[in-house]
Amino acid sequence: MAAKRRKPLNLRPIIDPRDPTTWGPPVDRHGELTRPKPGPCPIALMVERKRITSQEHDAAREIDRVFRFITQGLMAKAQMLARASRGVVPPSEVLAIAYAKRYKPWADVLTEQRNRHDDPTLEIVIAAVVDGWSMRDLDASRVWRNGNAARCFRNGLRLYAVMAGWQRQAHAYGDVDDDEEAA
Repeated sequence: MAAKRRKPLNLRPIIDPRDPTTWGPPVDRHGELTRPKPGPCPIALMVERKRITSQEHDAAREIDRVFRFITQGLMAKAQMLARASRGVVPPSEVLAIAYAKRYKPWADVLTEQRNRHDDPTLEIVIAAVVDGWSMRDLDASRVWRNGNAARCFRNGLRLYAVMAGWQRQAHAYGDVDDDEEAA
C-alpha cells in the first residue's frame, strides 16, 4: 500500500488583490496588530531621564526641522493652499538660515570625522532624530555594546549646541548650574 502524499503547508499569507480583507497589516483573530507597537520617542525619553540638556534638545529639534526642509523635495507632499506673507519671515527662510549657519558646518565636521576615523555620529543622530530609532536598536544594528549609540548621539547633539553658540562647552549633563548658564 502506497503512502498518501501530504499536501504542503502554505506558510505565506495569501494576498488577493480582489479581496480587500487580505490587504493591510497583519492582524490576529481579534483584530489587533501582530507587529509590535512603536515605542516612545527616544529623544523625549532622554530629556525625561535628564540624559541631554535643554540646549541639546533644541539642537535635536532644529536638526529634525532642517533635515526635513532640505529633503522635502524628495518626499511627496500636498501643496500649501494658503500662503500668507504679512511681514513675517517665512519658515523656509528661517530654516535656510539655520541650514547655512548651523546645520551645514556641523554636518561637514561630522562628515570629515566619518571619512577620517569611520565615526558614525552623523548617521546615529539622523537615525534617532529624524527616523525615531531607539538607542537600543541603533546599538543592535551596529553590533555595539549597550550605550555606545547613546553616547555617540549625545556627542553629536553637544557638538551642534556648542557650534551654534547655545552651550558654552561640550559638558556632561549637570556640570554647569542653571545660574551659570543664564550668566
